[in-house]
This record gives sequence, C-alpha cells and structure tokens, in this order.
Amino acid sequence: MNGERAALEAAWRFFLRDPHDTSFAQVVAFARSRCPSVGRELVRAEFERRFRRNPAAAPSSREDVAHLDSSPLAAARV
Repeated sequence: MNGERAALEAAWRFFLRDPHDTSFAQVVAFARSRCPSVGRELVRAEFERRFRRNPAAAPSSREDVAHLDSSPLAAARV
C-alpha cells in the first residue's frame, strides 16, 4: 500500500505540472511506472477524491474533463 500511495502522490504532482496537456492514460502509465500494481480504477478514484478536496485543481470545463480520457490509450487498459 505504501508503494501505491507514493505512486499516486507522484502521479498527482505529475498531473499538476501541466493539467491541460496530460491525458489520463499518461497519468496511469506514470503511476504504474512507479508501482505496477496501481490500477486505472485506483488512479481515477484518487483523482476524483483530490478534485473534490481541491476544486481549483479540477478541470474547469467539459472539454478539460473529456481530455482526461481523450488519448487513444485511455480507452485501452493501460
């Protein structure tokens, strides 16, 4: 669990560096590069939790939200 927690924290920081040009697939791949057991669902749940806690970090429009899954890789299991 500590490895997953650290990977999720690193993925969050990775996302915040450029939230408008970072796809969800990139975030998942980044997290998995640090801890292979991190699943897509875990990343999504963690990001949703963080967006609720910090609304300013959440995508500000429908287009931004769509971008999180816009990568062709996002539809596939990363």
